[in-house]
Amino acid sequence: MKYAGVFSKTETRHVLLATSVMVLVGLSLVLSVVFAEPLLLLLLVPGFVVSFLGHELAHKFVAQRNGLWAEFRTSMYGLMLTAISAMLPFKFLAPGQVTIQGSGSKQVMGVIGLVGPGFNLVFGAAFFVVAKFSSPLLGSAFFGLTIFNGWLAIINLIPFGSFDGTNVYNWDKTRWAISLVAAALLLILGFYPRLI
Repeated sequence: MKYAGVFSKTETRHVLLATSVMVLVGLSLVLSVVFAEPLLLLLLVPGFVVSFLGHELAHKFVAQRNGLWAEFRTSMYGLMLTAISAMLPFKFLAPGQVTIQGSGSKQVMGVIGLVGPGFNLVFGAAFFVVAKFSSPLLGSAFFGLTIFNGWLAIINLIPFGSFDGTNVYNWDKTRWAISLVAAALLLILGFYPRLI
């Protein structure tokens, strides 16, 4: 059965709601930059959107390629915690998840779990590199996007409950550990870019 490219109206509503909340939380990381130069919103908003959607769509499309049904659904509890974290130093970035139905091997489920955080690691690293070669203000915006991707990867790699990390950990503990260390490094470098 083929599911690729299928987006239901329900999924679209859930994605739009979750993405809006994620953008608000992302912007809370870079408020000083936005106040200094509001035009940077034209860079930051799409950056946060692609960071979140890229993560979730990576899960969805890899699951569908493996013949599984996959659609994004918000979690009211997760959505509320994510929204509240916009006002806190610690960001909880888990407004929902791609729900998967069907049976896949431990490896298939592990790969599906890893591609989301993997997307954030690559995307966040790219932002970090660009930030290092940018003006101070623009660099601050890109470091904010680096931090956002680092948070997103770390939280999703938690090996608990329905987080991505559970399937990754159960499949391959070495890949899980390497990914978690890489995500932590990305987050640290986003906050302390002068370490490199």
